[in-house]
Amino acid sequence: TRLAGSVTPSTWADLVVEGIPVGRYAAYLSLLHHKVPDITATSASWAEYRSDLRNALLVLGALPALLHDVDPTQVVIYNPLYPTNRMVAEVARRRGIGLVGIHAGSFIPARYETVGIYGHISASQTLVDSPTIDAAQRIPLTPAEVAAVGRHVGELVAGTDPWVYSSAPQQQDPDALRARLGLRQDAPVVVALLSSPDETRASMLVDAEWHRDPARGYSDVSEFIRAVRGLAERSPEIDVVLRLHPRLSPNKRETVTSPDLDAILAALADLPANAHVNAPGDGVSLYDLAGIASAAINQSSSSGLELMALGLPVVSFDPVRQNAYPPSLGPCVERDDPDGLASATREAIASGRRLERSIAAFRWYATVTLRDLLLLADVVPEPAAENGSGAALPDVNAASRPAGADLGSGGLAGAVRRVVPDVVRERVARLLARRSRAASLPSPAADEWWRTEWLARMDSAALAPRDSPVWLPPIVVRGQQVIDGDAESVERAAVRAQVDRIAQVLGIAPPGEPER
Repeated sequence: TRLAGSVTPSTWADLVVEGIPVGRYAAYLSLLHHKVPDITATSASWAEYRSDLRNALLVLGALPALLHDVDPTQVVIYNPLYPTNRMVAEVARRRGIGLVGIHAGSFIPARYETVGIYGHISASQTLVDSPTIDAAQRIPLTPAEVAAVGRHVGELVAGTDPWVYSSAPQQQDPDALRARLGLRQDAPVVVALLSSPDETRASMLVDAEWHRDPARGYSDVSEFIRAVRGLAERSPEIDVVLRLHPRLSPNKRETVTSPDLDAILAALADLPANAHVNAPGDGVSLYDLAGIASAAINQSSSSGLELMALGLPVVSFDPVRQNAYPPSLGPCVERDDPDGLASATREAIASGRRLERSIAAFRWYATVTLRDLLLLADVVPEPAAENGSGAALPDVNAASRPAGADLGSGGLAGAVRRVVPDVVRERVARLLARRSRAASLPSPAADEWWRTEWLARMDSAALAPRDSPVWLPPIVVRGQQVIDGDAESVERAAVRAQVDRIAQVLGIAPPGEPER
């Protein structure tokens, strides 16, 4: 209580206890939730920080007795960057206790049945640096993996999952969409994918950001905007759309407007005539843009991979900045190379949509959503023998339904909330949660298959070099593999079928075969 009460808006970052910079580490969630550059920026962010700081200090005070009683060899922590969890991670590291971090997977159709297990707080940023993950990229997909990735991409397209930022496509007429965005009808369209600075800022404050070029650092959003502006000036024959990240504005996950938005909009003032801004409030989905785009330029957004899955060429600007997927999946351009950016963009436009890019994107999706994670359920069943296409795509037009039809937001649910007292709804929710937990308790016999893999992955995390953030997870190919001679042809046909289905739903041209 004394320590928590001692911090002020001018001293909060200086609080260090037992060598741990608790003052800074406790700010992680407050910065993310409020998207502020400083936790003292608003009264709400400061209040949340004070609460997180007190909880972190309570954990730090309780740990010595807890660790003395338990004497663990490892601690298993869900997301070690959460302030209270970070205290456990830091004390464990100082005492030579192994860290086993876990997080929910990114496989949208079964997010909580896929679990990542790693040995360093920055491991999630080093997927592209991992030798084991790189090796997995050279293993053809099984038909079951292709079907599973198709379901995953289908969920991204549908845009209904709360963890998917983009909205559902409206399947607008391409000519009408071009006119709406101020684009010429006959000019190639290049989409520049902007990121949101607040997540990187929070990660850097708590010493969790992994720099591949620490001497020079990374390009930021302002530098990327300047590079794209220069591209538009050098290439008047193309139209450039700068797509702002949905996190900058209130969205389906958050109600906060990022303070970075004003600075980014100021940097986008007085653009060349062939450069245009796509703001979150425009109601234009990433997949609407995919229908009219000839290429994209990306700095660090995972959206680049979504476009590659549809066969579009994506140029990586400042490739050391990219950690959502290997920048080598497309052409790369270093910072301070405007001629190189213009040349790479023109070559990307000329190359057109290609199935090879879809296959590479599908392999990466399969690796980081299935192969390198622990699966707690059978989320990749073999596809139906008659067509091999897997589950149907989600309804991409769900966002256009009347509000009352969505029972998760407003409609009947909203009416129930207004009528039933909070205390009654809370008791009912707790009762249902208890029944759900009781019904889902694991059976030792039935779950032996994943318990064995869990232990193997935990051992792998513990054996990783203590000071290295590079993640070296065991790779498990999911589904029944075909014989080596047919693997790539089966993979190509399966990916072809999935991408064609998605393109048909979107009403866009499917990727073509490479020219021979």
